[in-house]
This record gives sequence, structure tokens and C-alpha cells, in this order.
Amino acid sequence: SDFEGDLRGWVTQGNASIERSTAYASTGTASMAITASSNDAAHVDASRKVRVGTSPGEAGVAVLAGAPYVGAIAVMSPSESSPVRCELRFYGAGGSIVDTVPGAEHPETPGVWGRRLCTAVAPPGATHAALRVHVADADLGDVHYVDDAWLASGKAFPGSPPDAPTTTSVPPAPGTSAPTGTT
Repeated sequence: SDFEGDLRGWVTQGNASIERSTAYASTGTASMAITASSNDAAHVDASRKVRVGTSPGEAGVAVLAGAPYVGAIAVMSPSESSPVRCELRFYGAGGSIVDTVPGAEHPETPGVWGRRLCTAVAPPGATHAALRVHVADADLGDVHYVDDAWLASGKAFPGSPPDAPTTTSVPPAPGTSAPTGTT
């Protein structure tokens, strides 16, 4: 997702608010601005962990148990150096969480776009997946920008995009045939 249109298919999942922004972009002219917030309708706690993801549960991307998947995000904060990672969250029947597989967590370099990758083999019982952004040590009001986000099936592990993705998933728009869900 390059966020040139809107944020359809993305939801807050803890201590966050999101909006489309044209202040910064790694590709194109827009990105998703994630602000650490105590007003997240999904979940608020004192952990200082900000979580945003693509549609969870059965509204997520259909996956095949035992198949490899890779996700990627570009992330940047103009002033913060919080540790950030991408995660693949797998869901089973009824939208239950089967597993969450984190990618490597690295601190941001203020003002510099960085790539975060996450890879996993879909576990037994997984029927759907979501790409998640996880920011640690965030203070209320901190802003982090995400752009060029994708989730694909493929063989490329780790560190590079898949050489021949069979399905590329930008968060599906509501009303499409791609499944979506919540966390």
C-alpha cells in the first residue's frame, strides 16, 4: 500500500490513531501517519507500544498453512528513534489469532526512511494473515510515518522481496472479494 488514495484496509490495534498524510512519503506523495494516542478505540494501555495493522481475522488476506509469506514496510519519524518492526499475524477459523511472528526490531533514524521486513511460514490452522506495524517506547503524540507496505506469498527469506509472488496483497477495499477481519 502506498497510501496515495486512502487508508482502507488499515486499522488501529493499540495506542494509536492513523490518518493519511502528504507531509512525508517514501514513494509517491502520501503515507500513513501513526500517532501514539490514548484515544484508540481498539485498545489503550500504558505499555507505550503502538500497533496498527491491515484488516485482521477473516477480513485479512487468505493464506495457505505451510506456505511462506513475507511482509515489508517503510517507516520514518521526523524526530523519534523508537524501535520499530513489522509483524505477520495469522488467524484461524472464526478469526482467532493463531500466531504473531515479529520481524527484526530496529530503532528509527530520525528523518530517514528505513525498511522493516517480516517473514514466516503460515502455521497449521492459519487461514488468513495481516501485516502489522509495531512501535515500541512511543510517547503520546509521537508520530511515525509508514509507506510502501506489502504482504506477499513467496520464497524469498529473509531480506528481499519475493522473486515470484503468487499473491500480492495491499489491504483490500471493503466490499471486495478478498477476506478481511479485526484484532
